[in-house]
Amino acid sequence: MRTVLVFITSFVLPGTFWGQPLNAPLRFTNYTVANGLPSNRVNNIMQDSRDFVWMGTAQGLARFDGHKFTVYNHSRADSNSMPFDDVTSCIELINHELVFECNGKMWMLNPMNGKQHPPPLFWKSKIEARPKKISDHLIVIKSLDKFYFTDYNLQLIDSFQMPVLKDFNNSFYLGDSRVLFSDDHRMFCYSISSKKMEAWKLDKASFYPLANIYVKDADTINKKIYISGYGSGVFIMSYDISAPDYLKGIKAPFTYFSAVADISYKNEAIIIPSLYGLSILLAGKPEIVIENSPGQAAGILPGLLMYVFAGSEGQYWLVGNNGVSHFNLNQINYQYWKLPYPAIISHYSKYDGKIWMGSENKGSLNIDTKTKVLQITDSSIIQYCWGAAPVNKQIYLFGNSTEGKYANGTNNVKLLAYNTTTNNISTPTFIKPFLHGAELITLVYQSKNGDVWYSINESNGLVRQKAGSNDFTQYRRTYIPGPFSFRYLN
Repeated sequence: MRTVLVFITSFVLPGTFWGQPLNAPLRFTNYTVANGLPSNRVNNIMQDSRDFVWMGTAQGLARFDGHKFTVYNHSRADSNSMPFDDVTSCIELINHELVFECNGKMWMLNPMNGKQHPPPLFWKSKIEARPKKISDHLIVIKSLDKFYFTDYNLQLIDSFQMPVLKDFNNSFYLGDSRVLFSDDHRMFCYSISSKKMEAWKLDKASFYPLANIYVKDADTINKKIYISGYGSGVFIMSYDISAPDYLKGIKAPFTYFSAVADISYKNEAIIIPSLYGLSILLAGKPEIVIENSPGQAAGILPGLLMYVFAGSEGQYWLVGNNGVSHFNLNQINYQYWKLPYPAIISHYSKYDGKIWMGSENKGSLNIDTKTKVLQITDSSIIQYCWGAAPVNKQIYLFGNSTEGKYANGTNNVKLLAYNTTTNNISTPTFIKPFLHGAELITLVYQSKNGDVWYSINESNGLVRQKAGSNDFTQYRRTYIPGPFSFRYLN
């Protein structure tokens, strides 16, 4: 995915309330075949290093870019295309190529050019199923009677015979070169360094009356394993690699639902989808329950939930029997402040920890994210403030003012520099040669290399100020967008 920096002018309506935690439901976005998903039966979800989300479905591999789906599947015209459309697992290698399983066969896709091809000869002949990343350096691949460990280049590290796990359901890296394997009834710990296998002995009394044990996730920091008892809720098992002995499971003191389909533990958030709804447990907070009954939450969740995928930055995907649903867990903890008038959200400044905003006729305002205090800048400083941007430990306020302290007749103030250390305000003059008549600065942005970019409406286009100097370069084109347009910097 090409990195594109998008500047969007947003408006906050008066009466919006910030400063208090909002106890509102999460916003779910559902995707089905009506939105371009090739099949409502989704088997696997993963997010690659470029933030594309990949979904293995019954009708091919789908890539979601945040707006639309691109589908890759079998083609009779291409002998290198995947032999079957039913994709059940997918991982990314270090060279960004994807390895996936389709109906028991491994196949590969180059996402840069969209070309599919079979895996290297060894893997094509030896492996039949389930590639999975289990750590930041290990991939585990299962065949009918053997497990293989590879690096992220698909180079073989180790392998071992494992005929006892015919009902294999999961594997996790526990650290110290040890990997946990489980089937529906047992757990085994394999050491890659010593090449030894140990059966973990479970205290049957603590798991009674569980008929089956489904290991769903592992917390290697706190040494805990999360187990679905399916009809009996969630069990948590603490483990010690050096002394497994008898491992006891403790019934979790949460979980509104009993028919638990999956469990995800990430950043102290526990997400538990079930056949009848969703449970969310955040550290130190009550359990959040979203039911999937027709009378209370029809259409919110994608049917009966099968499993959950944890993406980056609080993003989660729920897989149901009727497509998938997306939500952002970070939206639970946002705050509100009441604004006295409509404002233009502009920028967060790392220099002073403030969110700076402008307004059409009231000057500027800011919110201190540390003290949660809302401050209003005197409108006599700059009357029409289109926005603000941090530049070299200063806040540049840009807009237009025919009145106020810094306006001088027809010489309108269009750019002010607020020093966050001394609180002094000055009027930079270096930009004046590029401003004539009604022209205004509609955007200011400082790039990582220190260059400052100014977007100017009317005919003057884009101006770049070289880092630490008064060396300016002007960029123009035939069509110049007006104020409040989208701006893209590659």
